Amino acid sequence: MPLQRYTARPNSKRWWYRMKERKRLRATMEQHTATMRLAAALHLLEEDSFMEDAYLGAMLAAAEGIGETKRLLWRKSEAMRVTDFPEMRTVFDFPVEREFRHNFRFDLPGFWRVLRNFGWLDADEVPILITLGPKGSRWSARADWLLMVLCRRLSFPGRMEETCKTVGGSCTYVSQAWNFVLDFIFKKYRFMMSNIKRYAPWFAEMAAWLWERGCPHDNLVGFADGTDQFVCRSIGPKGGKRFNIYQRSNYSAKKKRHALVWQDVLLVNGLNSIWGPYAGRHHDAGIVDHTGLLDDLADVSKDLGVDYAVFGDAAYPLTRHCFPACKAPKGCKLATPQKNYNLIMSRFRTPVENNFAAEGQQWGFIQHVQNQRLGRSAVGKQYIARAFLHNCYTLLYDSITSVQHGGFVSENPITLEWFMDASN
Repeated sequence: MPLQRYTARPNSKRWWYRMKERKRLRATMEQHTATMRLAAALHLLEEDSFMEDAYLGAMLAAAEGIGETKRLLWRKSEAMRVTDFPEMRTVFDFPVEREFRHNFRFDLPGFWRVLRNFGWLDADEVPILITLGPKGSRWSARADWLLMVLCRRLSFPGRMEETCKTVGGSCTYVSQAWNFVLDFIFKKYRFMMSNIKRYAPWFAEMAAWLWERGCPHDNLVGFADGTDQFVCRSIGPKGGKRFNIYQRSNYSAKKKRHALVWQDVLLVNGLNSIWGPYAGRHHDAGIVDHTGLLDDLADVSKDLGVDYAVFGDAAYPLTRHCFPACKAPKGCKLATPQKNYNLIMSRFRTPVENNFAAEGQQWGFIQHVQNQRLGRSAVGKQYIARAFLHNCYTLLYDSITSVQHGGFVSENPITLEWFMDASN
C-alpha cells in the first residue's frame, strides 16, 4: 500500500486571527507615524504669515480627529508642500521687463490691458480679489496672480511645481487657480472663438490685400487647416475600462498617435477661429462640414453680396466658399496650370503653417503630451485658452502672418478691447 503524503495545515481560525492582529498593528503604526509627521508640518506652518487662517484651521481640525491613513498622508503631503514655495507674487515682483515677458509672454502694459478687459480691475486700476475653491474651503486671490498662473502655465511645458516656483503659492492653490481661469475663458469666449461672422466688416480689405499681392482669387479671406492636439492614451482609473472606449476613436491613423483634431481658420490679419475638439479619427473634410464654417461664409456672402471663401489643402472639398489645392487622381499627374496654381498658393499658405508653429513655441504647454490626459484634465479648455491668448498676443504685437505677407494694415484695425468684448 503506497504511503500517503501528509501536508501540515495550519489552524484556520488561529491563522485568521493572527493575520487580523498583524493588519491592525500595522495600521496603528502608520496612523501614529502620519500623525507625528502632520503635527510637525503644522508646527512649521504656524510661522508662515501667508498661510490663510481658514486653511490652517482645517488642517488643525484634521489633526485632532484622526481619520483614515490615506487621508492623513494626503494632508501631510499638502502641508509639507506649501512650505516649499514662496509667497504669492505680484506683477511688481518682476521689475525687469525682459524677465516678465519671458515668463508670461506679455509686457506689463499689455498684461494690464488684458486684465482690464477681463473686468478684473476696479475703478482705481487695482486688481480685484476673486473668491474660488471648493465649498467649505473658499479662499481669495488677486486677479493679477490668477492671470500670471494662466500665462506661466501655458507658456512652458512642465509640471505644476515649476509654475509654483515662479508665481508662488502651493500646488493646491495654483491648481485651483488654473482650473478657475480655464473655466472663465471657456464660458465667456468659447462661442466667440468659433464665430467668423464677427470679422465680416474686414472681409473686403482682407480679400483686396491678398489680390494686390498676387493671389489668384479676389474673394479669399483666410486659410483653413486642421491641427492635431496629441493626448495620452485614454485609460480608466487603475487600468479600468472607463475611458478605453475612446482609444479607437481618438487614434489618428495618419499620425499614428492618439489626438484630438481642431479646425482652424487663420484670417489675413493673423487672428484664429477654432472649432472643436473632434476625435482623432475624423477627416478634415468631414470636420469642416460639421463645423458650419461654410454655412457661416454663405450667410456673410449673402449679406455683403460677395462670395467670400477660404483656402485649404487638398483634403478639403471644392465648394463655392472653399478652394482646395489641386491633387492628381491616383495614377495620374497634375497639369502644368495646376502645378503653377499650387506653387502660387503655397506662398500664401506657408505663413499659416508658420503661425501654427509659432503658436506652439509661444505657448508650449500643449506640446507636453504627458499632461494632456483625456478624461482627467481639461484638455479642450487648455487649447481654447491658448488660442485666445495667442489672438490677444497678435493684437498687441506683430503677427507672424502679417509680417511674412508684407504687413496687413487696416483702415479700421481690430483692437484688443473690441476682440475681448464677447458681445461683438
